[in-house]
Amino acid sequence: VLTKLSHKEYIDTMGDRMIDVTDSAEPIVDIWPYVYQLTEDDLIQRNVYQNHLIEKVYRNERETFDHVLLPTDNPNKFIVLIVDLIAASIKGHYRLNLEKEYRELTESIHKPEDATIIWTGDLEDDCSAEWCGLLLRAEWMEGVYWWWGVYDLEDEDQIDSSNEYEEKPIGGTAAREMAEKVAKEYLGLYK
Repeated sequence: VLTKLSHKEYIDTMGDRMIDVTDSAEPIVDIWPYVYQLTEDDLIQRNVYQNHLIEKVYRNERETFDHVLLPTDNPNKFIVLIVDLIAASIKGHYRLNLEKEYRELTESIHKPEDATIIWTGDLEDDCSAEWCGLLLRAEWMEGVYWWWGVYDLEDEDQIDSSNEYEEKPIGGTAAREMAEKVAKEYLGLYK
């Protein structure tokens, strides 16, 4: 069973420093059945599995997790297998996009909490805003209720939406405010 890790779960397996152990790491778990499943889900190319290709292996300073970077067709994107060294198991995988990580780092330096969220489209019907790598949406659904959603722009995964809650926002302003609140919470700007 494949386990896709969130950004927070991925970061939680790091320490203050990651050490390149590509040349010295001894495998404590067979990763290749998991890698095979990744090929079946089209997350990596079959030749990575067939040729046992590994780009790099990094270990956190506490020596509790290894990050095994598998190459993709883009030199700035990797599938990272997180190996739990204590449990001798695969915790899951994470899609690492270095372009996105550097963009987010740059945005954090420029204080996203100070960045204005600008909504475009029809604010009385269907509108959206791109902000700090996220897509925020609000829509008047069939003239019955307001819906909101927040998505990761990179992999288009939904972070949260009003579909997860029984209570629906009343009005477009409330829907947009809820999307903004969830986006800011997701980025850790307020809890």
